[in-house]
Amino acid sequence: MKIGIFDPYLDTLGGGERYMLTLAECLSKSNKVFVFWNDHSIIEKAEKKFGLDLKNVKMTKNVFSNTTKIYRFFATFGYDRIILLSDGSIPVLPAKKTFVHFQAPLKEENVMSTTKAKLKAIKAIIVNSYYTKKYIDQAFSRNSTVIYPPVEVDKFSNTKKKENIILTVGRYSRIPGGDFKKHTEMIKAFKDLVDAGLKGWKFHMVISHLPRDEEKVQGLINTVGNYPIKIVTKASNEEIIDLYEKSKIYWHAAGYGEDLHKNPDHAEHFGIAIVEAIAAGAVPVVFGAGGLKEIVEKGDVGRVWNNLNELKVITNELISNELLRREFIARGTKEAGFYSKDRFCKEVTELVK
Repeated sequence: MKIGIFDPYLDTLGGGERYMLTLAECLSKSNKVFVFWNDHSIIEKAEKKFGLDLKNVKMTKNVFSNTTKIYRFFATFGYDRIILLSDGSIPVLPAKKTFVHFQAPLKEENVMSTTKAKLKAIKAIIVNSYYTKKYIDQAFSRNSTVIYPPVEVDKFSNTKKKENIILTVGRYSRIPGGDFKKHTEMIKAFKDLVDAGLKGWKFHMVISHLPRDEEKVQGLINTVGNYPIKIVTKASNEEIIDLYEKSKIYWHAAGYGEDLHKNPDHAEHFGIAIVEAIAAGAVPVVFGAGGLKEIVEKGDVGRVWNNLNELKVITNELISNELLRREFIARGTKEAGFYSKDRFCKEVTELVK
């Protein structure tokens, strides 16, 4: 088959782009796969950043940007399948089957009636979690298909000697009133634990950020003081993997303090870092919403919390109860394999055939 793939945010090479390009890699093994994008260097950059094998993926003109609808329509004739990551819009295309992928929840009131009408021609909607599915199904009155993102679980080992480290890994990104990952709140929680008597433990925060957020991240660093908190902003993949494998506990706080009924996209839509943590033998302690709760409760691989006091109580319990942590790790070792690239490729291939 001839398959076309388009992601309007491809140059950001974020989580959605990893999803779409892994999909391209999977399908290119037995199909002719083309990515609509004008900068052909993006393939090499993606291979380096995500560790993908895209040698069989071809680049073609981006007919979805700065072109007329008529030109786009005729330029996509001859494709058997087209797969789109939607930014909220839905183009009308002549492919035999068109698939749309949503990475984030959308509320029905934010979807135009014309978009809903165009979705009638879509073969299937793909989403990355049941959390996203809930909102997409309501918004479009369709039954979307959940295909969890692929996670490179094989690169992690949970046999390394553990240290008394609590870890969090994530990009600093702004939302109204604060930052998406809630770094400030986690720093406060750890300080409270230390002030209450916790000794011999460290909190490591790996934070990536855009140049525009340099001042904000430096502000976080300035709040650390003499507490055993280390903020790393330029960590290599090897350093991050090493931290995962040495850490005993993993924190994630996205969604905390947010009105998720009003802004469901302010919760983590999936949570690749959680899967990486359980693959590395770090017990996740996560805010009880979105994809975070879904992953942790699905395999009973960690604990969820709803306020900072619960976060601290649960953390103290895990610190003092080695047996409980080992039980979570044992279940996590089995559960992590579910999110492998092989599973992802199989589900994608079956859906688009």
